[in-house]
Amino acid sequence: MAITIITTIVADVAPPDKRSSAFFYRFTSELIAESVVPQVASVLMKRTPWVPLIAAIGFMTLGTLLVILIMPETLPVEVPDPDYIASYDPQPGVETSSVDVELPSDGSKSYKKWKNWIYAAKEFFDFVTRDRLVVTLLIAFLVLRAGRQAYHMFLQYVSKRYGWSIAQAGFLLSLRAGVNIVLFTAVLPFIATFTSSNNSAISKDLQIARVSIILMILGTVVVSVSPTPIPMIIGLTIYTLGAGFPPILRSLITTVVESHHASKTSDIGRLFALISVMEGLGSLMAGQVIAWIFTLGLGFGENWMGLPFAPAAVLFAIVSQVVFFVKL
Repeated sequence: MAITIITTIVADVAPPDKRSSAFFYRFTSELIAESVVPQVASVLMKRTPWVPLIAAIGFMTLGTLLVILIMPETLPVEVPDPDYIASYDPQPGVETSSVDVELPSDGSKSYKKWKNWIYAAKEFFDFVTRDRLVVTLLIAFLVLRAGRQAYHMFLQYVSKRYGWSIAQAGFLLSLRAGVNIVLFTAVLPFIATFTSSNNSAISKDLQIARVSIILMILGTVVVSVSPTPIPMIIGLTIYTLGAGFPPILRSLITTVVESHHASKTSDIGRLFALISVMEGLGSLMAGQVIAWIFTLGLGFGENWMGLPFAPAAVLFAIVSQVVFFVKL
């Protein structure tokens, strides 16, 4: 939940031409924290578990205070309509009289409660249902997360297929993290800045998204069919070079929502809540299926151990249709 809120704040504060770079830095901070903090916490816990616990609470409090005190308010101030207010002002010289109002029955109260709830839900999803492009991009998040679930089996895959220990396979995760950090802090921000000078924010995001998803597909195919560790490492590196696709897709859908519904500032918060729901559904739907496919591949033999990455590549190819053929 906190990550979703932070991402929403970044999307709301950053201007469209800088938003993709802001997302890259946001993902980098999360990646560095996930890489460094567990190592530091494990060292501190050897002495006492209270130190990392208190430090975690302190960092969470500090982060919350920084957001409250430093972040600017972007919600526009609503100015009441004088004509609307005047229409409800009593006429001069006319006294209002008390009128006996018949209280509604319990059944009527329940009906109105459900009616109000349905209306609120309809209003909440209105910015999605009236725009097919937003619906398409949200579905892309679900399919993308389902495909990325295959890499949750990566350590087991490397260990089983190439006879590596889990510790040796874990080195590849460090390699992947290092490539991601360089990609998010230097390569992609430079590309985003370079391309933004001649293109709109949506056009720039589309160009980066298209290259990124191609790299994800190509890298996943190579990982799936690699008979030896060297091609597998090359495939993992190629896939990691496309890791900018999720933040770029977030930047793209945010720009679309803002351009189509500029008067609805609250839509950004709703949008990222829906993105989290779609990604959660993707993980839930694909988790057990990917594990079953991996078990199936083990039964077929060594050459089939990369089977879970084949449907992942297919899912990435489906997502690629969105960024290549959807008209903005």
